[in-house]
Amino acid sequence: KGKVSFSIAGKEELGKSQNELSRLSLFAQDSVSFGGRLTLFFGLRFDRSSAKLLSLEKRASGNPVSLKIGEELIEPLYGINPYGTNLAPEWRNIVVWNALSPRFGLSFDIL
Repeated sequence: KGKVSFSIAGKEELGKSQNELSRLSLFAQDSVSFGGRLTLFFGLRFDRSSAKLLSLEKRASGNPVSLKIGEELIEPLYGINPYGTNLAPEWRNIVVWNALSPRFGLSFDIL
């Protein structure tokens, strides 16, 4: 009685998969004072974030048994052999987030 298991992690370490994240923020603010003591602030803020996943290559893993299982059983059903060499292309715009938010403030000088 033995235990058989296979891993889909490749044997060779290649370039690591990284996400590229870019952010842009813009902010505009103005103020108006009443009587020299009360000041009202108002503004507008825009934020944009976008991310992409760089291409990733995974080498073959396991042994000849796992490769054969992947080729004959898994690949005909799902179209991919998790134990074979696989290439994931670059994926742009995984996350795109835009936000526009108003800003308000009030200040009162007690002195």
